Amino acid sequence: MPISIQLHAIVTWQLFCLKHLAAQSSDADTLDVLDPLHVEVIQQQKGLKQLSLKQALIAIAALAGFVPSTKQPLPGEKTIWRG
Repeated sequence: MPISIQLHAIVTWQLFCLKHLAAQSSDADTLDVLDPLHVEVIQQQKGLKQLSLKQALIAIAALAGFVPSTKQPLPGEKTIWRG
């Protein structure tokens, strides 16, 4: 199996897990899904001491231009992947 497919599979799984957990529970630890370095970068970028899964998901999707609204509070898979 080519390395690029393996890498995409890993990233896709992490993003899917992040989206699923953010939608299901707000008390799950961000470090269960994301690498500590990724969490630190997002915290510094957003100026947060604690980072929830929803905040991390929205921060990643914001890189692709996502803005939460009342109709769409969380981004879709395509937007997350672009971020």
